Amino acid sequence: MNAAVYARKSQEKEEAVERQVENARAFAASRGWSVNDANIFRDDGISGAEFVDRPGFTALRAAAKASRFDVVVTMNLDRFGREAYRTNGAMLEIVEAGCRIFTYQDGQEVKLDTAIAKQMVSMRNYAAEDFRDQIAAKTREALIAKAKLGHATGTRTYGYDLIKVDKHVERRVNADEAAIVRRVFEMAADGIGNRRIVNTLAEENVPAPGRKGWAKGILKTLLVNDLYRGVIVFGKSRSAARGGQASRRERATPGVTLQAPVLRLISDELWAKVQTRKTATRAHYLRTPDGKLMGKPEAGLAATHLLNGIARCGVCGGALSYSKKNARTKRYYCLTATTKGAAGCKNGHGVPERELDRAVVNALHEMLSDQDTVWQLVTERAARWRRAHEIKSGERRNAEKEVARLEAIVSRLTDAIEKGQPVGDRLKERQAELDTLCGRLEVPDDIDLDRDYLVVELNKWVGPLVNGNDPVQTRQVMRHLGISKITVTPDPSGGWRFDGGANLNGLVGGGADRSPAPPPDTPHRSPGAAALRPACAGEAGARTS
Repeated sequence: MNAAVYARKSQEKEEAVERQVENARAFAASRGWSVNDANIFRDDGISGAEFVDRPGFTALRAAAKASRFDVVVTMNLDRFGREAYRTNGAMLEIVEAGCRIFTYQDGQEVKLDTAIAKQMVSMRNYAAEDFRDQIAAKTREALIAKAKLGHATGTRTYGYDLIKVDKHVERRVNADEAAIVRRVFEMAADGIGNRRIVNTLAEENVPAPGRKGWAKGILKTLLVNDLYRGVIVFGKSRSAARGGQASRRERATPGVTLQAPVLRLISDELWAKVQTRKTATRAHYLRTPDGKLMGKPEAGLAATHLLNGIARCGVCGGALSYSKKNARTKRYYCLTATTKGAAGCKNGHGVPERELDRAVVNALHEMLSDQDTVWQLVTERAARWRRAHEIKSGERRNAEKEVARLEAIVSRLTDAIEKGQPVGDRLKERQAELDTLCGRLEVPDDIDLDRDYLVVELNKWVGPLVNGNDPVQTRQVMRHLGISKITVTPDPSGGWRFDGGANLNGLVGGGADRSPAPPPDTPHRSPGAAALRPACAGEAGARTS
């Protein structure tokens, strides 16, 4: 008979896994079974509670269904898993595929052919899960005891080195990384958003925590780490395997909170400033009355003025940016004219911020209040989206023939791999071509337009425009409507005109849970896009001398 081998170890230790493989091979040989190298499946450093991301076990189950072998040999049932219900189901799946299961530790076959046999296996798997829970509890208790002594209990924290002292490990400040940590906190305290900080550090090739480089998630974790203010906090979360994922964790009451002044990298004042700014940012998040998040504000200083990054000079096309030259002059100025003078752009007069902001908000409100016009624009946009996703009948027939051809090639290459024949990168390349082609043939879900729903959406987004003067929330409304550019042009009369378009992506899409959004590359000023075109901004008071 053909036999397969499965070996697993929770912590990465190749020697232990290979020893399991050798013992399983020896057991199979003693029974006169043959083991092909292609039928040896390993999971090194993966918890028995993990059933979603366990490549070796997933491949074993797939191979069993394909009838590639008759017997599976493993050390013990707990190698299959330490989560009782999922392990029971996986074993039943293997047995019902026609494979027998043997454990070499006791030399017995695992049978699931009677109610009593199933109950006995369930009890063994229950014991394996209970053992895992006990180990987790004891490990947490031991780590808390170490943390109370100020000892390091896990992986290295950015800004510190781990130094072995006698039989324990302690942290020591890493001067170079500590300087980077201080810089990150100072940038955040100055109002620079997480994404801008990440981009700055990445562009400067600043050494990052881990091998994947700087990312918003890393920065978010760094900015709330109490260790940087000289406080050791341990035990804020505990293991909570859910949904077949061993890495899931849940919040817990910290087991240790310990002052460690020698590890302080930043002052309490700087820490408080960063946390206060983050709290203020979260207060700008748009939410429905029941607390559901509608949109997130932009990070950092760019969002503190309504049209920063959105307004464009109608003379040169450059960006308009807010500037305060004195106590009374608060205007948007053309950056090209500011940096290059008249040689770059002759539009050197600023546009009063208050008047331009008010005119744009009024135009937005007027546009959103006209439900008939918005409904007409939305239906036109949905029709264009449908036309863009249509595939002509001739093209579809040719594509379907190509799919059939590629499926046959992929099947032949898969068979060749199972026979031990080399195929190089051909399988990967043909599979990629097949996936791309199948994606083209997929018929996307149609856009489900509902006028009543549109009215609700319009009222929801008009609210932030009418009920307050918060530029951060207003920018969220503008992003939802697809407004990315408003062109402001000097008027011969001394006032200003502004011109912009809304592609209505958010309204046509109707939210991620309703229908697909239109393609992102649709022009903002395409036919049917809502327009923001007041006769003259000067009439709203945006006239300059």
